[in-house]
Amino acid sequence: ACKTCVSGPRSCGGNPTTQAPSGCCETVTIASTGDAPDYQWTRFGTFRHYANSDDGRPMYKQDPAANYLYYLDWLGVWYVNDNPLENMGGLINWGDAWCPSDIQEDWSFYRWGDGEVNDWEADPGLKVTCGENYKPTTTTTSTTSTLKINTINHYTRRKHRTLYRLVMLGDNCSVWSEMNGVRFCCASQCDWGDVFVWTENGQVQCKCTH
Repeated sequence: ACKTCVSGPRSCGGNPTTQAPSGCCETVTIASTGDAPDYQWTRFGTFRHYANSDDGRPMYKQDPAANYLYYLDWLGVWYVNDNPLENMGGLINWGDAWCPSDIQEDWSFYRWGDGEVNDWEADPGLKVTCGENYKPTTTTTSTTSTLKINTINHYTRRKHRTLYRLVMLGDNCSVWSEMNGVRFCCASQCDWGDVFVWTENGQVQCKCTH
């Protein structure tokens, strides 16, 4: 029988509970002092409980973006992904703690990109904690307050003008990627989505997706 769908007329008879299971937090923060934010920067921040999975574990939705923290019972893993209860994600943990803030095992992130391993890598500095205390991770790359336009040729900027804009370091975009000391973010709706930056034939390429 299908547990998540019905057919025919139905009266719901009130709103379902949105309370987290006993012992689990209503709000959690995902943050890292390691390398994960350099590759999975959209997966971090504040997550609020919004439902419980079939096995009773809490499910969380990122606020304000659109990632989910959930436990996949049949596989036995915690994921952070943009589609709930899907067998994939940018962050993974093989621990089976009832609440994500109780996980003791190291989290791993998917390390992707040109010349990268394109595989899971452990990040001991990645933690899920109770409460709303997210502070964006600062990168180890030295920064300046000037825009380094000269690192990208005019053809590349012209070709991708609808996909990204160069921003000064410290701009108010919530989602960005950095290459050669230059940050890239979407030209619109820069509070969510993904920004991919890579090099191809010596040229910097950039793509924004929502």
